[in-house]
Amino acid sequence: MTVGPLPRLAALLAGALLLALALPVLLPQAPARAAGTGATAKATPGTAAPGATATILGTGWPVNTPVTVLLCGQNAVNGTDSCANATGRALTTSAGGGFAVQLAVVKPPQPCPCVIHATTVTGANVTVDTPFPVIGVASVPIKQTPGTMLPLTASISGGGSLMTWFGAPPHRTFKAMIANVGNSAITDPVFRMGTSHSVYSTDWQEYQWSGVIAPGGRQEIDVPLDFAAGAHGGYSVELDYGGTELTVQQVRLPQPWGVTLFWLLLCVVVPVGLFRTGLAVVDRVRPDPDPAPAPFLGRARRRAAPGAAPGREYDTLALPPMPAHPPRAVPLAPTLPWFAPGSGPVLPKADDGPAPADPLVRTAQARTPGSSTLLDKGIDA
Repeated sequence: MTVGPLPRLAALLAGALLLALALPVLLPQAPARAAGTGATAKATPGTAAPGATATILGTGWPVNTPVTVLLCGQNAVNGTDSCANATGRALTTSAGGGFAVQLAVVKPPQPCPCVIHATTVTGANVTVDTPFPVIGVASVPIKQTPGTMLPLTASISGGGSLMTWFGAPPHRTFKAMIANVGNSAITDPVFRMGTSHSVYSTDWQEYQWSGVIAPGGRQEIDVPLDFAAGAHGGYSVELDYGGTELTVQQVRLPQPWGVTLFWLLLCVVVPVGLFRTGLAVVDRVRPDPDPAPAPFLGRARRRAAPGAAPGREYDTLALPPMPAHPPRAVPLAPTLPWFAPGSGPVLPKADDGPAPADPLVRTAQARTPGSSTLLDKGIDA
């Protein structure tokens, strides 16, 4: 039996169609590599239907680093929102930078093209997307969207120094972990950093970060912060990109007490210096009536003369005080015993011994010679 040309053509077309469907399974897929790194992730088998299990082998990853492995649709351009997070696996790389994990194949939240999305959790950002067609899941062209930033974490680091204690401009660093949730890369983005204090208007500064944030990737951005001299108190710091606010952080700057101390010292030292300068000027300008006074005399003073008209004065010298002299002894006049009984000196008898040492007694004896004999006679009589 001969076969016509039409059935033969139909058989050839059916064979070509079956070969095109089986080609992704028959040909081994090359493992995907992360840009700029040696990390790889290979899926075995290269395609599977939902309900199957695939083995993911990784090499060249950072050692002892946590890694997440997910099955995602739309090439994971929208981040983990397009991934089957419930069946994802978390692991830690070995000392050689490799890993092996079994991943369940399910229908992702978004249509294919599908990939195995492996990325580090901490440390250096390493991400590898391995193509993995899921049998039975439709493939839809990826809708091109511009790169969109999503802040993950944000903080302000840095501290003051001795110079900021005296009013120097404080410096801080704004650290933010940014994720690109779009499907287009962001190259050399320009950020705006706004700082506001109390009721004052926001002061904006522009900062251009050099680098590329891949779709679905994340990157830590370090933006330097420069405050005005003498800035202190609470400040609000806002990070913007493309007119959209990414995150707002609060920071409190210490009080520059050195400036306060300086003004306090200035308020004390300047008046004291002016006062001493004025005294020196007055002392130099004031006339001296006695240009060369005696070293033992005091300064000449002007006193008003008794009975002089007001304003008429004369010069006097303040003499040093005279030294005190001891009082001089005044001899008492002798008193005769018969005029003042009991008040005069008692004269010794002839046999009482030597003459008394009292000068008054000796004087009385010299002036009344023989009085003692007469006195003795009168007494004996």
